[in-house]
Amino acid sequence: MMLKTSFFIFARDDESKLKQDIVTNISTRLSQTPLEVAEHPVGIESRVAELKSMLNLESKDDVLMVGLWGQGGIGKTTLAKAINNDISRQFDGSSFLAHIVVSDVDSGVMLIQDRLCNKRVLAILDDVDDEKQLHDLAGKAKWFGSGSRILVTTRDRHFLTPKLGWDHVSVYEVKLLDDGEARELLGKHAFPTYQKLESRTDLVHDFLNHAKGLPLALVVLGSLLRGTAEDVWESTLKKLSMTPNGTINNVLKVSYDGLEENEQEIFLHIACFCKGQEKECTKKVLDSCDLQTAAGLDILIKRCLIRIEYGTLQMHDLIQSMGRNVVNHDYRDDPEKRSRLWLYDDVRNVLQHNKGDCNVKAIVLEPPEPIEIYIGLDAFTKMRKLRLLILRNVHNSFQDPVCFPSWLRWLEWHGYPHIPGFSSGSKEIVGLDMSKSSVAAVPEQFKSFQRLKYINFSHYKSLVRIPDLSCKPNLEELHLQDCKELKEVHKSVADHDKLQVLDLSKCSELSVFPNVLKSKNLRDLNLERCKKFRKFPDIPHRLEGLKKLNLQKMGIKGLPASIENLVSLEIMFMNNCKKLRSLPSNIYKLQRLGLLQLEGCTNLSEFPNFEDSADPSTTNGLPNLHFLDLRGCNLSEVKFLENLSCLPLLEQLQLSGNHITSLPPSISKRDHLSRLDIYDCHQLQKTPELPPSLTYLFADNYDYLQLQNGGYQIPPNFNIVLPWEEMPEWVHPVEKDSISFMASKDLYDNFFGLALCFVPGDFYPKFEILPHVNGERRDGKRGESFWDMAPDEIWLQYFTPYDLWGEVDFGRVDGTYVQFSLTVVTTGVEQWGFRIIAKSQEDDLKFVLIDPPFLYEFDHPLDRSEAESSLTHEDTLSKADHELFSLETCEPRPRGLLIGLAKMSMAVFALAAFVFGFKKISANESSFIQ
Repeated sequence: MMLKTSFFIFARDDESKLKQDIVTNISTRLSQTPLEVAEHPVGIESRVAELKSMLNLESKDDVLMVGLWGQGGIGKTTLAKAINNDISRQFDGSSFLAHIVVSDVDSGVMLIQDRLCNKRVLAILDDVDDEKQLHDLAGKAKWFGSGSRILVTTRDRHFLTPKLGWDHVSVYEVKLLDDGEARELLGKHAFPTYQKLESRTDLVHDFLNHAKGLPLALVVLGSLLRGTAEDVWESTLKKLSMTPNGTINNVLKVSYDGLEENEQEIFLHIACFCKGQEKECTKKVLDSCDLQTAAGLDILIKRCLIRIEYGTLQMHDLIQSMGRNVVNHDYRDDPEKRSRLWLYDDVRNVLQHNKGDCNVKAIVLEPPEPIEIYIGLDAFTKMRKLRLLILRNVHNSFQDPVCFPSWLRWLEWHGYPHIPGFSSGSKEIVGLDMSKSSVAAVPEQFKSFQRLKYINFSHYKSLVRIPDLSCKPNLEELHLQDCKELKEVHKSVADHDKLQVLDLSKCSELSVFPNVLKSKNLRDLNLERCKKFRKFPDIPHRLEGLKKLNLQKMGIKGLPASIENLVSLEIMFMNNCKKLRSLPSNIYKLQRLGLLQLEGCTNLSEFPNFEDSADPSTTNGLPNLHFLDLRGCNLSEVKFLENLSCLPLLEQLQLSGNHITSLPPSISKRDHLSRLDIYDCHQLQKTPELPPSLTYLFADNYDYLQLQNGGYQIPPNFNIVLPWEEMPEWVHPVEKDSISFMASKDLYDNFFGLALCFVPGDFYPKFEILPHVNGERRDGKRGESFWDMAPDEIWLQYFTPYDLWGEVDFGRVDGTYVQFSLTVVTTGVEQWGFRIIAKSQEDDLKFVLIDPPFLYEFDHPLDRSEAESSLTHEDTLSKADHELFSLETCEPRPRGLLIGLAKMSMAVFALAAFVFGFKKISANESSFIQ
């Protein structure tokens, strides 16, 4: 069976727990999105073909390791990503592990061996630079299942010699681009049109000589020259000619030299200590240092000096090395004269010896393990250029407070036991992160920090109260989460003009909070787990800013009627507010609220009715609410659903675990409802007609549930989950990855559909269907992930012919028959099968199922009684269940339907409609043809 893969890029600076990450990465299969290879993948296709030949993918019995070896910037990672995208679906799992750096490799060998030894996996270890890495992550072939392939990219060929546990390690040397490829790559980055490339062949030739076929150099040079005049080309060549060695570092530095000062500063910050950091967090830090970060990042991206991956800042390690060389150049023995310090020895040398006036602008030290260093009282006072200081995992052996320079803009020192003091002069500090401190009270001098925008006092062990913050007119973010002893917040917090983020989550002792909330720019308020917080503040005026409100696990009993003044609120979490008894009807006036979660509010006995909001100017209640979660509340009725002016755009309604006895008939008219959860509603006796838009229905434990006759009309394309451990007898099992058959137009017109059955394994099962007609691929592609399925459940999927193959022009093809085929690519599926469902033919035509090199022909069509018997190979049908076989369905709809009916006897109602849901099909009108 062909196995489809999924993958997840794992980029980290610490190899701790890495073996667990490999297993989790492969097993959880988090993403099916192809890895981003390159904007212009010149020369990749031929190299992928060569590498595939070396991988010998046809062999499923052996385990191979192949090394991709070559100099930095030559495209090893690009090639590894390309080969991953090309072949990963042939494996049970694919893992791409990038930026591996040795620190603390724990004993996880058995974890890999136990979890992956039976899986055929593709594991790619990118940029391995330590032999121990290779030994610990892929030390023995027997750790991996038969047919696995391990790819390693490295600059050191020595790592790829045969090791204990590997009989042979093949080496693929990644070579430089040839002249034609190099010319093409430079042209694609430098010129909008190929004609421009031909206009100055002499200049192009000179640049190609400097790049020497190295892809990274060609990309950086091309991006530097794009859109510039010929005189810029000539001057750039002159700079390159002045470098005696012509190394890649010098080629890359030409691009740095062409930047403005703002972009150079941002680039050096990223190269020295911001690589891999979140873009938005880095932007706050660099903005505080008076840099124009947004504009600078945009320019650096266009110059191909940095890239954004999953919200983080990344750059090639050769470009990073070039940037760090710029900082260290001419001052290798004098760290105090450099602009930035990030290495432990350099930081210790400068701070412990109180070096004189120095050029240091930024110090960032974050060792993997806690260290102790002596930092005296005046260690920083002479650093007149210091703007950024970040110390994590650093403890000061000097117990007294340290004096910081007043011109410092961003200070982050986790665990520092004092509120920082500054030298004389105006305090320029913008960001202050002193989390995990033991400070019990904020001293008076804190009032002088008037430029502060960001404060993080999270995890303070002894902080009891927050003082007056009106002296902080620029404050935008205040983080106080997990301050266990915090009891009181000053009223100034609730009416601050510029405050945007207030996080008081897990402040379990907080009981004193302002009675009125007036912060007009507040957009995110988090009070989760403030269990002693009894009353939410009043909101006397419209607040235009607040978009997200988190009140989970609080001690509040209700919300004020003035909640309607949160006119921009989009998300509100109130899960597990055990004391919450009611909600104000004014909640319907929240015009922008899209998500409301009330799961686990066990004392909430009713949801308010729209009619009680008593506002004649409001025609729709909660007009933009798409998601309403009322699971595990104490509801006995849902009258609020009767009024269709209430929640008109509701898409997901979760009512599981309530005491409701019925759903209102009007629910059938909720045209946007796509998901309905009614698990564990044991008193629910019947359901009315459900809306045709419904895609997901989750229900169980309905021994007495009655479905209104004809009330649920199942469209022809849908899925069913059933509490059976094996495929029904009427399903024909398939051993390979495809099915194929010939059909005439008359026969094709009488197809009802194709049923597919899957028995999922324990490996996050998925499937994908690729349809073909006469060998040509059709646009349609179907796939599903079997979410949250139990071991004793199977998955049935039903498709109409049009849904799979679309329109077929029988008149334009040779011969009477057309070949229809499907490739069914599965992952984590133990077994699968199918059945073609069609109206019986008078001439008893048969399908010829072609699965080269075998030809399958099957027996007589099944009649209704046989089909019914096959469907229910366990004698579990009740009389009411049999009556459901007469259900009629609606006309075909383009949307599918998933019914989650796990562990319930009434599940068969959906399956009956699945097989007999064609309008009044009698036994002699239908047949199941294998």
